[in-house]
Amino acid sequence: MKLVIFLLLGRYRIEKPYFALKPKIWLSYSAMTLLLLICNSCEVSTIQNEDVFIKSERSVVDIASSAIGVSLGLFASDPLWNYQSLTTEITDLGVQHVLIVIPLKQTDYKSNNPILGVPIEVIRKTIQQSQALNLKISLMPLITLENRRMDHWRGILAPSDPSLWWRNYSLEMRRIGFLAESFQIERLIVGAELSSLENETAHWRKLILNLRTIYKGRLTYSANWDHYRDISFWDALDEVSVTAYFPIQSIHSIESDWQNYLDQVQEYAHVNKKPFIITEYGYPSLSSALHEPWNEAAQASLDQELQAILIERATRKILSNISEDKEKGLQQAFLWNWFGKGGSSDSGYTLRGKTGADKFRRAILERERSQSK
Repeated sequence: MKLVIFLLLGRYRIEKPYFALKPKIWLSYSAMTLLLLICNSCEVSTIQNEDVFIKSERSVVDIASSAIGVSLGLFASDPLWNYQSLTTEITDLGVQHVLIVIPLKQTDYKSNNPILGVPIEVIRKTIQQSQALNLKISLMPLITLENRRMDHWRGILAPSDPSLWWRNYSLEMRRIGFLAESFQIERLIVGAELSSLENETAHWRKLILNLRTIYKGRLTYSANWDHYRDISFWDALDEVSVTAYFPIQSIHSIESDWQNYLDQVQEYAHVNKKPFIITEYGYPSLSSALHEPWNEAAQASLDQELQAILIERATRKILSNISEDKEKGLQQAFLWNWFGKGGSSDSGYTLRGKTGADKFRRAILERERSQSK
């Protein structure tokens, strides 16, 4: 019932205040919203305040049958593109987890209109294709800007009407939440790298609590690699999650730099009594990848061999740090990002058709062999 109502609500996006809507649309939206509130009332009546933490019903053990996963961004220019071939390629890497990245588009960093950047049918189809390949799934929304300069990205969002932005973002997250629950998705990430909005704790707590009424899997937030200490709502989530685009000092310090970063995050997560995951790690195929792993648009020369070395050593170090205790320590990491053209001339993050794919696969295989001894 709620799913039907929410799919209908998706047709009446709130891109202006209620009083500015046409009477018929206002009445239709109000009526459906009232029905949704009635449907939810029985679920939230026992919740006394927004600070209550509700433990997930799904087992932690069910989430981590393997430690390394691969992300798949639904970023094709054709909104109806079929991602079947990419999901098949991901399974060929020997991983069992995929992080499906759902773009939420908005006009620019001051806009108030985040909206699904891909049809819900395409998300559903990609989930079904992944599950048919026995891949376990996490979902992550990612704000993308249609009009942007080089220095504009989701980390500096400054909506002109914050209340309106949160209303629209929460609506889209609920749509994703209903979808995640209907497919028994393992993990839902409530936001990613929204650094400028992370201090709006009340909004985040409200969103998290709202999602828990419809989704029973694990919830987390993906903090930028240098921003995870600024989050004040980790207690409402199931995991501490970070991207791992920290700079590497030199090719000789890859392992030690990774160990140092993992130790820092693990200590912080331990203080917060949470396990942690890496939502994104990876390197573009550029000579600048050591010092600027976050920048695939850098003015640097193509260097796929450097990418392969970084990926292999980072993956080995991650695997050696996976915790045996499913309630604490590093649980999982997702390689960013399989989507892309790939091949010998590709300078982006994808490992498709590159040396790095073989080294990534070998690192996983060797780990499995060592565990089986």
